[in-house]
Amino acid sequence: MGRPSPITVNEIGPGFDALLNGPVALAVSGGADSMALMLFAQEWRARIASPPLPTILTVDHGLRPES
Repeated sequence: MGRPSPITVNEIGPGFDALLNGPVALAVSGGADSMALMLFAQEWRARIASPPLPTILTVDHGLRPES
């Protein structure tokens, strides 16, 4: 089995569109998945006319000493 293709903002955008009618909060920890979520949110906001301003919540899971 080959390596999976990366998801694009065109594929994830419709999922973000459900957030247009309410407040938006993103909880991020600084890991790769959190940074990918932040990049997708930034690209999504750039594509729509009146994007909601998200609240960003930082989470420290305490899993790494350097966090």
